[in-house]
Amino acid sequence: MYLLEYSSNHVPSDYRYMIYYPYKITEWSIKYKPFPFMKPKLEKMRLVTNLYKNDTSLFHWPIEKMKPLTTIDSNILRMPKLLSEHDLMDSSEDFLRNLYLHKRKVWSFPELTLLDQYDLFVPYTVTNGERGEYLTELTTGYSTLIQNNQDIYNYLKGAVT
Repeated sequence: MYLLEYSSNHVPSDYRYMIYYPYKITEWSIKYKPFPFMKPKLEKMRLVTNLYKNDTSLFHWPIEKMKPLTTIDSNILRMPKLLSEHDLMDSSEDFLRNLYLHKRKVWSFPELTLLDQYDLFVPYTVTNGERGEYLTELTTGYSTLIQNNQDIYNYLKGAVT
């Protein structure tokens, strides 16, 4: 398990809740032939999948900016993982196949091998403000009204009474 590293300057002193949003990082080996007369190529790639709403994309964040997480404090709310392990693998494989066949236009069907996978949490805080509750992403320091992030807003309405 990893946590995206953040600066303590981004943590509001008066936050009400801290929330961890779940992602899964998968590392893949992809073997393909760019053209029929060329030798097969082998590439490694990392993907990130949002475990709450099934959204997959390429992951370029350096490993050095992720902090190992051994335990999660009981005061921290953790969003549930709504995506099963099987659906995660299907989503990742479909993403890579589409990327190589349609975007990179490789000649051969790519051979995909899962190398590693691990959980990643993105930390957020909720604070009270003059116009309502604000959500702050601690990695970037970006702050917005909580209603602008419907996933977290709806989760908090059900989880916190």
